[in-house]
Amino acid sequence: MSTLMWIITSGIAMLGVSFAGSLFLFLNFNLYKKVTRPLLALAAGCLIGGALFHLLPAALEEFEESLKVPITFSIGLLSFFLLDQILNWHNHYRQNIEHKPMGTVVLIADALHHFIDGVAVGSIFVIDHRLGIIAWSVALAHEIPQELGDFGILIHCGWTRMRALLFNAAASSTFIIGSLCAFIASGSLNLSLVLPFAAGIFLYIALADLIPELKESESIWQNLLEISIVTAGIALLAFVAILE
Repeated sequence: MSTLMWIITSGIAMLGVSFAGSLFLFLNFNLYKKVTRPLLALAAGCLIGGALFHLLPAALEEFEESLKVPITFSIGLLSFFLLDQILNWHNHYRQNIEHKPMGTVVLIADALHHFIDGVAVGSIFVIDHRLGIIAWSVALAHEIPQELGDFGILIHCGWTRMRALLFNAAASSTFIIGSLCAFIASGSLNLSLVLPFAAGIFLYIALADLIPELKESESIWQNLLEISIVTAGIALLAFVAILE
């Protein structure tokens, strides 16, 4: 399959994930929390494992001793920190009754996030199809709980379920736009620096956005379970790296 087909297929599949929010229709709040917390833990582990065992090693192999890797990694991490601060995007997964973010702000933040993810994943597909599949899979693990969270927040803001689903899907469509932009740019730009940039993004999302959501556990057993799931996500990506 050609690079363009990989990018289009991955983009369509990611768009389909936006409808994962529809699962919220069938969950009460307590069950929603029980479902999303393990997903958040798995996503955090996969993001950490993807960054440490796949993206950064590939970048170091490409640039060897160059300072381009740590510099670009830092830029990726700081860029999402900036996005986090500007758009107050840190509460996507919380269903706090006292916190009612504007639905439009949530969607704008989500659209930007998907676009950047699309650029990163599309660029990695251009560099290496195998690495692109891994990056897409890691992004997917993160998108499922995020879409559930986004949908829940929009409903909490007073949106109808159908409107929330449609607008959430529209925001998610920027993933494929970002991927196609990366493909078009690949003819004139060296996209290899996207590897450490994406690694910085993945680690920021895992450590600053997902793991803090897991700190407020109801019991030590829930804490241990979620730590085990994070560890399993990291180990899974390490195992895949060993098999390559």
